[in-house]
Amino acid sequence: ERGSWYGCTKTSQEKLVQKSIESAKEDGKLDPDFKYVAVCPTVVLGPDLKVKDENVGGTMGRLLSWLTGGMKEAPNDSLSFIHVEDCADMHINGMELPHTSGRYMSLVESLHWNDIISLMAELYESMPSVQLYEGEDKANPTQNNLEKMRTLQVNVKSTREILSDSITFLRSVGALPQ
Repeated sequence: ERGSWYGCTKTSQEKLVQKSIESAKEDGKLDPDFKYVAVCPTVVLGPDLKVKDENVGGTMGRLLSWLTGGMKEAPNDSLSFIHVEDCADMHINGMELPHTSGRYMSLVESLHWNDIISLMAELYESMPSVQLYEGEDKANPTQNNLEKMRTLQVNVKSTREILSDSITFLRSVGALPQ
């Protein structure tokens, strides 16, 4: 079955927090000017401050696996990324800009896995071959309305820049050969 238990759980928790905040404001337990801002990133990639050697985990570990043969065939699905620095800037601006409140997505664009794999192979020529999805029912990338996200005033890096920067980082810590 397709679905995102992770995303569903995060959204449920956000709704619970928002409800608790409103209740606390109504009861006078919280300043009426208190604002709640949730920044919801997709797959966060880029330099990881805690990684100093080839032992890479988390989403960067996932990327490393994809680049080194951990994926044999492309799923018929789409995925989106955000650079860790852009995501951090969104969190900061979410709290500092006076007009912000509520939920903000944090992503660049959604691409089909065929496009992601092709881009990774272009940026990292040693990437083992991955069978691209060839079915006639190729999934369309998820369409996201990014207008609200743009009000956070962060000029996000492109998917190409995110992957390139991530590959450079993986090389710098010895997880990928130079």
